[in-house]
Amino acid sequence: MPAIILASGSKIRAELLENANLDFSVTLPRIDEEAIKSSLLAESFSPRDVADALAEIKSQKVSGAIVI
Repeated sequence: MPAIILASGSKIRAELLENANLDFSVTLPRIDEEAIKSSLLAESFSPRDVADALAEIKSQKVSGAIVI
């Protein structure tokens, strides 16, 4: 099974993966999430589009595995 990387510092997401008995590691991507979020919201992106964009950016920083 490929490595699973949680590209987030979210304790809740980590707990969900632990409760599912999944083997995973946590890697925090080096991005300025607040700056990206502010920029996208200023351009009238929907909250869903902001979340999708942040997820994509994080996954690009932590490549080579399944990124959640």
